[in-house]
Amino acid sequence: MENFDYDLYYKSKSSVEIEFLKFVCKIKSDYLNELIDSKNFTIAEIGTGAGHVLNNLKNTGLKFGLDISYEALKQQMDNYFTKTGDFNLLDKFKFDNLYEKPINKEDIKNGLKNRNIINDKERSLFLIKIDAEKGLPFEENVLDYVLLCDILEHVIDPIKLLIYSKKIGRKLVVKIPIENALLPKLALKLNNIKYGVEHPSGHLFCWNYKQIMQIINKANLKVSKYKLRCFDYYTSKKKNPIKFLVVNFFSFLDLIFKTNKISLFFIGGNFYGILE
Repeated sequence: MENFDYDLYYKSKSSVEIEFLKFVCKIKSDYLNELIDSKNFTIAEIGTGAGHVLNNLKNTGLKFGLDISYEALKQQMDNYFTKTGDFNLLDKFKFDNLYEKPINKEDIKNGLKNRNIINDKERSLFLIKIDAEKGLPFEENVLDYVLLCDILEHVIDPIKLLIYSKKIGRKLVVKIPIENALLPKLALKLNNIKYGVEHPSGHLFCWNYKQIMQIINKANLKVSKYKLRCFDYYTSKKKNPIKFLVVNFFSFLDLIFKTNKISLFFIGGNFYGILE
């Protein structure tokens, strides 16, 4: 999303916020690891941010982190490169003609030895600065997986991004927030927070489970595996006794009635899935 300043968003995070983000992303990657049944697979994460999800996935082969933000990719390099690399190489993709000569199966086979893309060869991690809404620099079906974790709600046309992503990967791995729930929407209204550029995290859209499935269907994709995770108090940014009681109350109702629909309706959660 061009009008949201993601460089400022990542620069402004305090050390406490960064550590909390790592904690939450580790939980996300654990859930995704439960769904992925492959080993030594190639994967590209669109909207990779500081890379805390991508780099906590297990059994990976080549990993590609794509993001619109220099600051996010710089943080990923600082966190996950074996040694400090040449950050200026992030600009080289412009001269490497990734759009005119996208990454192909031969490049993957050769470990991208002849491509000027910033990388940590020891960790098989490649970083590319790119606006995914304008296209993706890979040939069709060149990757095993494409990861879309908390990114679809940020883009103008999420269906288009799903279609783009499926062209370059055999399967999609997604994590999508379920925020169209009664109490979160009420809290946003009371705090006069709107979805769009004004949203603190740049979320353009707010979906429930049914709306997520409609988007997936419109992209002509099918869900082969999925898990619904209700809102978790311990992964919320702001904690207080009232929130603790509310979350546990609805969790208790879910347990009694053997469903997660009550929590998803009132407090929301997350959709984790494999799409084909």
